[in-house]
Amino acid sequence: MLAVLKEQGLRTGAYKPVNRGNPEILFRVLENDVRSILTQLKKLGFSDWSREASRALSSSTFVDFIRPLNCTVKTHKAVLSVRLLHSSNFGICRALSTVIHRMLEGPVAARSWLAKGTADIVTSVLSTELPVDRPWLGKLDIDDFYLSGEHSVLVKETSACVEVAHRRLLESLLWFVLATQFVQDNQGETWQVVRGSGMGEVHSGSVADLSFARLVEDNLDLPCWGIRLYRRFRDDIFFVADSEAQARVFTAHLVAKAAPHWRVSIDRLSDFGVPMLDTYLYVGPGFTISRRLDVSPFIKPTAVHIPLSWCSAHPGHTHEAWPLAEVKRIRRLSRSDAVFNYFRAKLLARWRRFFMKPSTLCKCAAWPACPSTQKHRPLSSDDCFRLVIRFHPGLTGLSGRLNRMCVGWQEVLRPLNGGSKFSAVAIQVSFSKADRQLFAILR
Repeated sequence: MLAVLKEQGLRTGAYKPVNRGNPEILFRVLENDVRSILTQLKKLGFSDWSREASRALSSSTFVDFIRPLNCTVKTHKAVLSVRLLHSSNFGICRALSTVIHRMLEGPVAARSWLAKGTADIVTSVLSTELPVDRPWLGKLDIDDFYLSGEHSVLVKETSACVEVAHRRLLESLLWFVLATQFVQDNQGETWQVVRGSGMGEVHSGSVADLSFARLVEDNLDLPCWGIRLYRRFRDDIFFVADSEAQARVFTAHLVAKAAPHWRVSIDRLSDFGVPMLDTYLYVGPGFTISRRLDVSPFIKPTAVHIPLSWCSAHPGHTHEAWPLAEVKRIRRLSRSDAVFNYFRAKLLARWRRFFMKPSTLCKCAAWPACPSTQKHRPLSSDDCFRLVIRFHPGLTGLSGRLNRMCVGWQEVLRPLNGGSKFSAVAIQVSFSKADRQLFAILR
């Protein structure tokens, strides 16, 4: 572990060994910052967090700020590497870290290109109509996202996102939380984290997201670069360009703009499809008609999902919980039963190689117990025209026929949408509580 730590410290400059005489002097300097922070929290209405932080920090010593260093193997990479982790859900600065995250929720939500997860990516892809015949898709990675960026840069850019009244408090919180990141390896040597927003802290994602957005993305004129769609989830970037030349020029511009603080690498540029998170986004056979990309599940070729041992003392439902959750995730991302069955078979074949319990494999292979009768609703976007009518017993069984009648209404309703075509037209029946009771009586 020490060799890995030194290698990453030299490569990223994120770790610096702590001398024996420095820690206590540094901690005595930071004690004054703690008093100032707690006072500001009370003044600005964060009294609950002030009390929690006061209880955690009142009797703390330098040793309490040191986290044990752990590392995990990146099994999903073709070349195995090690990821260092030094966070704790019960860290002494957790209360202050949570306050930072709460203060940054608004600025993060205001940037529409920052996705919260797979659902946001899929919704934006399926609702974006591409007017080009052969779009180019790009997938970029930000290397060492949480271990990049000088602390002074992170504090300056992040604090500029909040209102002036809270800016001084946020700067104090960030300086304190970032300056007290200490880790200890398995040989007892202490290191200080001198770059990045931290690994796995409550505030880490928000601080890194806003810093990268402020320095790189806020001033990007995407239409000027020929970019039709741009989304980022943490250190993964996905975009759609009009042509190969525009995709490469935009990538070079983004890499150069981020270069002073982050290293952006090209994962894939393609005119067919790219993987993004746990999905595969591609130009399907129906693209010439729908002008929208298709989505399918994605299983990383090198991912290793090792099941619990048969002799484990865990209850039975624990053995079955995550495999069933994985199968259900594939079901949600599959556009048809054929796609779902293909990826489920692929997943089960991989689990058999790791001797998963036969009973768990059977339950995953048999799910769902009966064919799904759920109809996929149209996308809940502003571009969908919905006609909502009150319930009446005479409408029972007619909603499907009414919706089939709406298939050709997009062209008729163009004037209501400023001349552009609605993505979908649907009729929905509204059920109030009284309507449901009446329907139960009549039935």
